[in-house]
Amino acid sequence: MKKITILLFPAIIIVIFYIYNAFANENAHDVVAESTSLNQINNGHETSVGDHQTTDALKQVVKKSYVCPMHSHILSDKEGNCPICGMDLVVNQSMAEEQDETIATESQNHNHNDDAGMEIIHSMEHSAMGAVNLTKSDEIMVMDKNSQPKPMRDMHNHQVHGPESTNVANDYPKVKLSQAVQNNLSVKTTHVVRGNLKHKIETIGKITRVDPMARTRITSPISGTIFEMVDKYGGERVSQDEFLFSVVSEELFSLEKAMQDSFLAGDKTTASGLIPKLVEMGLDASQIAMLQNGETPQLPARFYAHEDGYVFTRRGQPGDPVTSSFTVFNLGGDYQVIEVTVEIFERQWDLVKEGQKATMQLRNLPGRLFKGTVDRVDEPVGYTTRALESRLKFKTDYEGLTQSTFARVFIDAREKQDVLIVPRDAVIRTAEGDRVIKMTNDNQFQPVEVMTGEEGEGYLEIISGLEEGDRIVMSGQFLIDSESNLLAGLRRLSSSNLDETNTVQTSHTHMH
Repeated sequence: MKKITILLFPAIIIVIFYIYNAFANENAHDVVAESTSLNQINNGHETSVGDHQTTDALKQVVKKSYVCPMHSHILSDKEGNCPICGMDLVVNQSMAEEQDETIATESQNHNHNDDAGMEIIHSMEHSAMGAVNLTKSDEIMVMDKNSQPKPMRDMHNHQVHGPESTNVANDYPKVKLSQAVQNNLSVKTTHVVRGNLKHKIETIGKITRVDPMARTRITSPISGTIFEMVDKYGGERVSQDEFLFSVVSEELFSLEKAMQDSFLAGDKTTASGLIPKLVEMGLDASQIAMLQNGETPQLPARFYAHEDGYVFTRRGQPGDPVTSSFTVFNLGGDYQVIEVTVEIFERQWDLVKEGQKATMQLRNLPGRLFKGTVDRVDEPVGYTTRALESRLKFKTDYEGLTQSTFARVFIDAREKQDVLIVPRDAVIRTAEGDRVIKMTNDNQFQPVEVMTGEEGEGYLEIISGLEEGDRIVMSGQFLIDSESNLLAGLRRLSSSNLDETNTVQTSHTHMH
């Protein structure tokens, strides 16, 4: 028995040894695996920390780079003044941008695996979300697989309307505002009307002549003989439309007979052509009617006083011969004549005509207006200024006006007949062109581009873009225009997202 025990003891020792070695090897493998994982994590952490440290170091370099705003070749690593101009040095933005690009590139290279993972995540998100659709109801909808379509709204909680076509940049979006919002924005509308566009030219004039003894010359337009003459001499008063003198002439009698014969013969065309010549010679409407009724064609030309005044000079007696443009009476008025010279710019040349009414204001006489007329329009002069001179006459009894005084002049120029006009305040003028806010048939607001023409007295001519009767906004239009531009930006953004989504879906289809 003792021998058997001695023989089994070594075998038991050997078995225990093998069991111990097997157990030790298994624990060592687990320790090695855990050590490897910890090393990888530590290495990644160290790499991340190293990247951040590198980024911070580069940023510190950027912060320490300064440049002179006026002299770009003056660089410094610290704040200070430019040695040339003395200006304070500022941060070198161009170098900062280059360093930012370098930092971004390095970060992208180190995080390539993370970016790949993010692309997979984004692909999954695109797969989970539906496409952005522009529906037939012109509302931009965000479709989710597990929800009903909902209209997209902007930051003001206003509904965003989509385009009528795939090209979202062709026209402006419509803006729908409730009546309460319109009242808060003080939105006021008006209609496009057809009417006459009045022009009022405003310019600066200079008093070139003051005639304290205003005189009016009464002349004979034809050569002949003085037939009758009023019995008044220098200093005596005359009234407006009072008879002064008459002239007879063989030339006048011949023209009277020719007109009468043509009229009585039924040749009214020839007779009508001769009437203006008789008026120029001094016949009035009543005398022409007498000739048409068969009166003997020997009627004298009669002349009258144009306004109240007095006889300043008188020349001639009945029976004395006179020639054309001979001054018979020189009448003085109870006023003085002020002659004002103004310059009319090129774009207003065709608006000014002789006989138009004018108003004058003087700075030293506030609140007082002087009425006059356009007396003469000269030919355009001044190649560089492109202006023409016009002479105006004002009659006044005020004696405080002096020559060379500057005045503010308003001329009631011609009207442009039968054109589309809108208030000037309703037009939004930008560098890209003019536009107005039009109210559509569904009570929505939409910017519309227009072409404008002439401007006059607070109104603008509309050449194209609107029709008569259209309703436009004349107050609060700038806020609506800004909202429409914001919605247009959202539409373009939605359209680009739609294209990107379709691209991702197509790529996924090709991958499958």
